Amino acid sequence: MKKILAIAGAIITLGSVVGLLFAFDARYAKTAYVAQVEYRLDQKIVQDRAAALQERLWRLEDRQGIEKAKMTDEYKRILFELNTIILKMKGK
Repeated sequence: MKKILAIAGAIITLGSVVGLLFAFDARYAKTAYVAQVEYRLDQKIVQDRAAALQERLWRLEDRQGIEKAKMTDEYKRILFELNTIILKMKGK
């Protein structure tokens, strides 16, 4: 009888330790995973900003036209700045 109780106690103890280890592992995120998620989030933010700037550029082109001869100096400056920012964001 004592042998059965000792085996049952060992199984319960082992199960408790394994359960605690799994709970600890699930509770605290892995550093590499967090870094990967952070990198993906940063990339998504940059892509969203680039897309918003591209939309703004297209709206300006629709409103002002694409012909360089008819562009005002201010519009040319804005167009150049937007294109420069978009190229920097895309890494070119």
